[in-house]
Amino acid sequence: MRRGVLAGLAASLVLLAGCSAPPTNPADDLSFEVMQGRTDYASGTLVLRVVNGGAESVTIDDAILTWPGFADPARWSRTTITAGRTVDLRTAAPGAKCTTGKADPPAPSLAVEFGTGPAVVTTPLDPLDTLQRLNQTGCVSAAVERIATVSVAGPLVIDGTGPDAVARLTLLFTPTREEGTVQFSSVASTPLLAPADGSEGWPLSTTVSGASAAQSAVLSIRPARCDPHAVAEDKIGTVLVVTVSVDGADGRYSFPVDDATRDALYGFVRSACGMP
Repeated sequence: MRRGVLAGLAASLVLLAGCSAPPTNPADDLSFEVMQGRTDYASGTLVLRVVNGGAESVTIDDAILTWPGFADPARWSRTTITAGRTVDLRTAAPGAKCTTGKADPPAPSLAVEFGTGPAVVTTPLDPLDTLQRLNQTGCVSAAVERIATVSVAGPLVIDGTGPDAVARLTLLFTPTREEGTVQFSSVASTPLLAPADGSEGWPLSTTVSGASAAQSAVLSIRPARCDPHAVAEDKIGTVLVVTVSVDGADGRYSFPVDDATRDALYGFVRSACGMP
């Protein structure tokens, strides 16, 4: 009798083991999104936002994003996301891969390897079309720089003092002697700098081609804001975004000023705003 009971118990344990739930996939509770925050634009950083909606921590060993609009994959290294947390992983945005076709590249592919459990391949969310924007701006920048170089000509000139002061920044557009034409139409105001006449941006009327001479344009500047955090927390206030048309394609070209000019602009804003 005792032997029969033991045999029945052993059989029950085998059945229970056979009915146990399979190991969970660590990706089941995760969502992935590619994006850029405001401060990531100037640094050329691509963000992979990972949301862990589960009840357990998940360790990601490796995450690799491949996309035909990038010349190389984007890669994020090992990290652990605790339960209920959202983590933004950062890496340098790959260079754009530019083609002559008009069709948008297909969806990206994200391959993720975990500390435990199987690897997965998924398509990350991209609600703000970050990848398309990076491809477009990268290709526009490459086209502009093939035809012309943009630089600051000479030191920053400041007229007046205090709140009435105006800074004058001279931009120089120099042809590279390569074929093509680029039109520079306007420069947008920034979180730190604005046109002295109160406009929303500085209009330009500059066309550069392989046969043209170097041209210049002067931006008359006043501070766009004078709160205490204007300079202390600035990330993109000295990155000038120029509206361009290059070889028939419209876009925006971002031009970060050199370090000396950036420091001079910061000094101007502090002085005009009465900051220490």
